[in-house]
Amino acid sequence: MKPGGKKLTVSWLGASFALGRDADAWRIWGRDSIGRVPIRSFPPTDEGWRAAWGQFSAWEPAPVPVTSGSVAAGAPKSPGAAAGRPVWVWIAVGVIAALIATGGVLGGLHLVASRSPAASHAPSSLAISPGYLATGSGFVVFVQWQNQGARLSGSYQAVASSGQAPSMTTESNTLPLSGTVQGATITLSFDDDPDVFGTLSADGSFTVNVALSSGSLAPLTFKPATPNGFNAAVASLDQQVAAANQSAASAQATQNAEAQVDQDATAVANDLQNLTSEESAVTRDVQAVPGDLTKEAQDLTTTQSEEQTVQGEAGSANNGQTCYDAGTVEYDAGGVSYDAGVVEYDANSVESDLSQLRTDVASTQSAFAKLQSAEAAVAHYQPVDAPDQAAVTAAVNAATAAASSAVSTTNGYIDQANADVTAAYQAGDDASQAGSCDSSEPAPSPQAHIS
Repeated sequence: MKPGGKKLTVSWLGASFALGRDADAWRIWGRDSIGRVPIRSFPPTDEGWRAAWGQFSAWEPAPVPVTSGSVAAGAPKSPGAAAGRPVWVWIAVGVIAALIATGGVLGGLHLVASRSPAASHAPSSLAISPGYLATGSGFVVFVQWQNQGARLSGSYQAVASSGQAPSMTTESNTLPLSGTVQGATITLSFDDDPDVFGTLSADGSFTVNVALSSGSLAPLTFKPATPNGFNAAVASLDQQVAAANQSAASAQATQNAEAQVDQDATAVANDLQNLTSEESAVTRDVQAVPGDLTKEAQDLTTTQSEEQTVQGEAGSANNGQTCYDAGTVEYDAGGVSYDAGVVEYDANSVESDLSQLRTDVASTQSAFAKLQSAEAAVAHYQPVDAPDQAAVTAAVNAATAAASSAVSTTNGYIDQANADVTAAYQAGDDASQAGSCDSSEPAPSPQAHIS
């Protein structure tokens, strides 16, 4: 009994430590100080037991269960009361957690470990596996050795992801390893680096601490494994990398497709604006023609008036004056022809703008077809205020109608200009004949229609 009358039960004994409990807590004592000040204490719960066993089994890889009775305070005796749970349960509880943070694995492990307090007393009967495997997010490490007595020699292979998705790859390094095993303590040198220490657990695994890039440490557990297990882990890592690359590539493709929709929508909107602008230019050019026709009509009136003057002078004694006036009629007819040339210039401007308008119509239709194709690739995405079929159809129809009207109207103006020129030169010819003067100049070729 403990002082104060509290019952003390020892469940497990090791080479240097004992595990048990009293009424208040699970406790670990030094084997020679059971019942006195404990080395560690844990809450009297299942969680407390698991924590106590985890610490105890780390110090005592090969403890002995107490099978009967109880051990009085301060009196380590032969095994006493039964622990009450199968040995394999306690071993399973004692497995140390796997890696919780990674870094600095590829290109050389940075390992730190401390010797177990009970290592010098541990039995040497633990099985040594020919290979140990550690895995984590983005890496696989496989340690493989041969042992000749207490000495170990072999290599470790580190495979880790590198780069960023969608261009992530895996890189592999194989480097030498040497060390020794004494009881439950493994001393290892990775790539001729200084020795580090690990402790074999009852399940054959061992745990070391990995130095992260931040400078902090994280436990890394190596579990017994075969080369096939390593190959399977590498295959799994490759699948993870491939999946990450595929996911990133898919996201990038979607982003690019959405950007293409935005770009095509902008192109269509710009073409619609160009259509409106070119329609206005065509309209302005067509509207400029009547003013030049008016000037031509005025000059035709003058020409015809001069021709009437010549007709009145015909047969008079002063034939020289009559022929002079006939020459004036011919000169005025040339003025009408000049005015017709201005009309032709205006008509050519209309035709040039019509050509650009038709180019813009074709460009708009092509750009909209491209936009529709881009939208079909990302049906879930719709830019704000993107031009739709109705807007494009309306704009194209309006432009087509404007072009047709411009052609018809301008060709009417051309016909009028040609008729005026014909009339003016006819007046000049009539004047020359009336005064029996030299033959007048023939009328120029009529202006061709635009299309």
